[in-house]
Amino acid sequence: MKIYDSRNNSLGLRLRGIQFGANHVTFVESSASVLEVLNKNLKFNSIAEGMYEIVKGNVFNFLNDKLFENEL
Repeated sequence: MKIYDSRNNSLGLRLRGIQFGANHVTFVESSASVLEVLNKNLKFNSIAEGMYEIVKGNVFNFLNDKLFENEL
């Protein structure tokens, strides 16, 4: 199961996918401050780097690219 998370300001909720069995979570966020907190939270919870990807950018552009590449 893959999860795409674009609402990274809900700190506790975003880790639930990994903690409850997702193979991979992609976090899409445009805010540098939220990305900083996200990185700290992932490290604090000992989430392995291979379990997630962090994308800095606009979620609409990201999803459009994924649809174009047939990855959704």
